Amino acid sequence: MWGVIGLVVVTVAALWTAWRWPDQTLMHFWLVTQVVPVVYLFLAWWGVDTASAHDSDVV
Repeated sequence: MWGVIGLVVVTVAALWTAWRWPDQTLMHFWLVTQVVPVVYLFLAWWGVDTASAHDSDVV
């Protein structure tokens, strides 16, 4: 659940940043091609890691 909330927050923050500074094309490039995908991967890894930690607690 928190991973999905994190994805929404990161997406909205990236869109807000691009909307706030429309002339900063280099920043948009780094944000869209480097920062956001790495954060998405981290959140996906964290979500799977916490889900597997809860599964092992049940057994």
